[in-house]
Amino acid sequence: MKEFERKIETDLIEYIKIQCEDCCPDFLANYLIDWLDEYISSGVTIKNDETLQFGFSLLKFSVSNTTLYEDGPDYKSIPFEWTRNLT
Repeated sequence: MKEFERKIETDLIEYIKIQCEDCCPDFLANYLIDWLDEYISSGVTIKNDETLQFGFSLLKFSVSNTTLYEDGPDYKSIPFEWTRNLT
């Protein structure tokens, strides 16, 4: 399991944190963090339990203590469940 974290400069969110499988290439996790940093810095507010489409998948967001977390769908069950561990 790998974790990626970046400090950003906004009023409501200070950190973006992503957790993913070891097999996930670092450049993909960093690409997602770059995209989120730019998206949030443009003035968009992401709320708890908000979902956004990123590529072919949905991501669900939560904010806790000024840290933005991303959950992805775990397709092992139907209906799928959200998991913090992105693959």
